[in-house]
Amino acid sequence: DNTRYLDIFFLPSNAQYGWISGHNGLVLRTTDGGMTWRGSTTPVTAQLEDIVFVSEQVGFCSGMAKQEEPYSTGGVFKTTDGGATWADITPTTINNGQTMRFPVFGCHFTTEREGVAVGGGCGAPQLFYRTHDGGKSWIIAWAQEPMSGVSHAIPSADGNWYASSSGYVWKSVDGVQWSKFATTGEKYWQEGFAQQGNT
Repeated sequence: DNTRYLDIFFLPSNAQYGWISGHNGLVLRTTDGGMTWRGSTTPVTAQLEDIVFVSEQVGFCSGMAKQEEPYSTGGVFKTTDGGATWADITPTTINNGQTMRFPVFGCHFTTEREGVAVGGGCGAPQLFYRTHDGGKSWIIAWAQEPMSGVSHAIPSADGNWYASSSGYVWKSVDGVQWSKFATTGEKYWQEGFAQQGNT
């Protein structure tokens, strides 16, 4: 189907369950360890960069719009039926009576209620989103580092959150207030961020 896949996640508690996300809002899911796959789509045709599940039924994915579309077609999406259907939980604001969606790239959730999402930064402020109710509401924070797009965020075993942007690693103790923690050199685009043990 000419779709490019961008992320894959298998449930740590039961590796028979796995999900893949990609372009055109497409999500594939398996319940037999990858032997067979079924497809679904999110409400919009975003290129889904991140996918994470907290149980066999509840999961989240996020991504930006396709290049030829306005950023408003990206977002954060939630499923409560294992990935068969998806609801739009993208952070929004009201501007001159119009509902506007905030740009989102990556997301990560630790429970059905607790999660963060990140986006912006390519010629605009870095945007950090925090939810305590599964995406019903969001706390939004801004940072101003020129031309440093924020792509991904993960929780750490030490209780902190870390995020990756072009040339930087960001840190937050609560997922709300963020600051630059380390530099990674030139402001090259950084797509992902991973942790294993203490590394």
